[in-house]
Amino acid sequence: MTLHFTTPNAAQAAANKRWTQYPDRFKKRKAHLTCAACGKSYQTVPKNVNPKYSNHYCSDCRKTEKAYPNAFKSETSRGEQNTKAKLTEAEVIAIRELNAEGYKYPWLSRRYKVSRDTIYCICTRRSWKHVA
Repeated sequence: MTLHFTTPNAAQAAANKRWTQYPDRFKKRKAHLTCAACGKSYQTVPKNVNPKYSNHYCSDCRKTEKAYPNAFKSETSRGEQNTKAKLTEAEVIAIRELNAEGYKYPWLSRRYKVSRDTIYCICTRRSWKHVA
């Protein structure tokens, strides 16, 4: 049931009253965890803890390769070496040449079966930068 207040600030006053009367209900609970990489103990809000994963990392280790080794991949996963690549380097070169000749993005996207955004990123060198 919704309360309707007579004055505009009455709702805020009621919230402030609840806040001062029952401070324990509004405290943020913290979870105490141990970093899987460095072993340091740290606190976090429980909603940030995913129960699916047993490895939890502190804020310092999250920024390093220790915590997420796959996030810091080397140059070996670029271009055709990437397992999800839909184009080859020869096709990327051909796309850029055809675009320079005047072919439009929609036509190129239908020909190579990729989205127009992908063609745009290839032609403006936002993706596949390493291909000359």
